[in-house]
Parts: sequence; C-alpha cells; structure tokens
Amino acid sequence: MFRFSIREMLMATVVFALGIGWWLEHSRSNHATWENDILKWKVRAFTKLLQVQGTDVDEGEDGATITVTTADSVSTISPTTVPHSESSGIQVHTRTRREFSN
Repeated sequence: MFRFSIREMLMATVVFALGIGWWLEHSRSNHATWENDILKWKVRAFTKLLQVQGTDVDEGEDGATITVTTADSVSTISPTTVPHSESSGIQVHTRTRREFSN
C-alpha cells in the first residue's frame, strides 16, 4: 500500500495547481489573440467595403482616431466620441465640406 506524507500531498497539490493555473492563462491568451485577429480582419473588410463605395478611411497618427471622408462630409471617430456606458450607438463628429468661391 502506498503511504504519502502530508508534505508530499501538499507538494503534489501545489504542482497540480500551478499546472492548472498556467494552462488557464495560456488558453485565455490564445483566445484573446484569436479574437484580435478576427477583429483586425473585420476592420480590413469594412475599410475595403467603404473604399469600394467611394469613401476614404484614414487612421489617425495616434492610432486611435479614424477619419471617414465622403464626397460631402468628413467624420472623425475616436474613443472619446463613443459612449461606453450607453447602447444608443456611436456618436460621430461630422463636418460638412463647403466649397468657397472668390
């Protein structure tokens, strides 16, 4: 019959817990990487769709601002224009293009 001391059982529990903790952290990081890749693909597809429809989409220098330019308006979207606590949609700052003549 096998006899284990309390110290050996505690050591086995610690090793098992560390292994489970590492596995959980590793699987979550892989899932986050996969979700990030999917989101990047969606952004590329949406940008391409807008460009095909004649809309220009530019990423700001800070990496957080997006400028959408159409024939008659320019819209700027940034994290500060999106209400994070409301589900009413995205608020966009839009400027209408005006042509000046002399």
